[in-house]
Amino acid sequence: MGVSERRQREKENLRRRILDAAREIVVAEGMEALTIRRVADAVEYAPGTLYLYFENRDAIARDLCLEVFQAMHDAIAPVAKIKDPQKRFRLFICKYADFAMSDPGMYRLALMSNKKFSDALLREGSIEGEDGAGRRLFALLVKTIAEIRQSDAGAFVLAEMAWVAVHGLVSMKIACQAYPVTPVNTLADKLAKTLLSGILEGKEK
Repeated sequence: MGVSERRQREKENLRRRILDAAREIVVAEGMEALTIRRVADAVEYAPGTLYLYFENRDAIARDLCLEVFQAMHDAIAPVAKIKDPQKRFRLFICKYADFAMSDPGMYRLALMSNKKFSDALLREGSIEGEDGAGRRLFALLVKTIAEIRQSDAGAFVLAEMAWVAVHGLVSMKIACQAYPVTPVNTLADKLAKTLLSGILEGKEK
């Protein structure tokens, strides 16, 4: 391995350590605890070194969010292989709930952040590009609903409704572990069936 390759690997390793340390802080203490100094102390580097990799703490949080979106995509997108769009829709909703509850700390960061953080992170628009993992996942939901209805009309709005509904379910459970009392996976399955019933009813009109 040449000198340049070794240096590049060292940079990549440190960048990974920075993100891993930031992730641990956010999961344990929330977004408010994330600062450049806290992360620098965790990786045992001077704060100035971190600024060579990230402009500020919001830039670190942005990359953490993008990693969450990619992980969510990787967990849910395989449902695209299911030919029956109704079955695909139901599994999409259930997989979404499973993903959120498997890593609630990072789900909270990416999709439940406080207004101050969200404003900072989104001041220049979406943090994803047109082909971002989150957008591709949403596109799969739109496509699935369009196939169920055998029409593109209204599919986008219905996909937003379905996303908001399952997000509301997992957000409630993450914010208040004692409620709802019924297990999330049970509620997610019933939610999927209820949403599907409404989608099918709208198809007939």
